[in-house]
Amino acid sequence: MSTGELALLTSGFSLAISIFGFVWSIWQKFIYVRPNVQVAFGIYRTVGGQNTNKRLCNLTVTNMGPGPVIVHACLMKPPRKWFRQGELGHINPIHDDPASDNPTSVGPFSAGLPAKLEPGEVKAFYFPFAKDAFLAKPMTRVGVDDTYGRLHWCKRGDVRKARLKFAEAFRPKAGERLVK
Repeated sequence: MSTGELALLTSGFSLAISIFGFVWSIWQKFIYVRPNVQVAFGIYRTVGGQNTNKRLCNLTVTNMGPGPVIVHACLMKPPRKWFRQGELGHINPIHDDPASDNPTSVGPFSAGLPAKLEPGEVKAFYFPFAKDAFLAKPMTRVGVDDTYGRLHWCKRGDVRKARLKFAEAFRPKAGERLVK
């Protein structure tokens, strides 16, 4: 192969790679826009007002852009059993005032679900911090699903910390019997 043919072949490969990169960037930015969603989970205390020092579970969803996204449901993921994938579970957010003494939920689509989030918008979902709450069940992740059928999960460390706080709060005291 002569030097001229080698230069022509290299130029052809360069042209093909640059065309592929151009088409890919157009596809990703304008045709198939998939927003990036960030999820955080934790247990927080209320401060001030009537119900001072009340604990709540909080799931915060942030749309990082570039386009809008619709959050459809809040989910929890149980641990895997051997080689089988566990089924996902819907968790019901508190519908009205989360700091009330009697929080209510109207099912998996309460608290404004489905919720449309523009880029940069944040939506918080609150769950009761009680002995019979979903934290009592074995789980590895908490998250949401979106318009595109994608699942967005919080960090595993967020769930670990929340489950430790749950265990500390509802651990039987010395001399108490564990009732199931």
